[in-house]
Amino acid sequence: MWTFLAKLISRIIFIALVALLIPLAVQNRQPVTLYYDPLAWMDGAESASLTLPLFLILLIIAVFGFVVGWIVSAAVYFKRQSEKKYEAWRSARGAQAATKNQPPVMTHLPDAPAMLEEPKSHN
Repeated sequence: MWTFLAKLISRIIFIALVALLIPLAVQNRQPVTLYYDPLAWMDGAESASLTLPLFLILLIIAVFGFVVGWIVSAAVYFKRQSEKKYEAWRSARGAQAATKNQPPVMTHLPDAPAMLEEPKSHN
């Protein structure tokens, strides 16, 4: 249910963005200058600039946003897959230890009774 709702919302947002960007691109074909150093005017120095039509700048920004979003979602997907593999390995190892009457696989947390015991002196 949540995946369907997430896909529906993302598609609605995509359609809304396309509906806004197409008329904006058609109406704004004049060249726009982008300055790389916005504080250069304080020194009176020339700053690097790029002159492109506005719709190309918006298109480049949108494509960049899609690429960054795809990379982030791929990283989250691969992290979840590795966590699933680790949990499957851990549960299989625990089941294997239970069949051999061995203590279960240790986790990174100590047992609660061991934390409450007094430290033993080495005298």
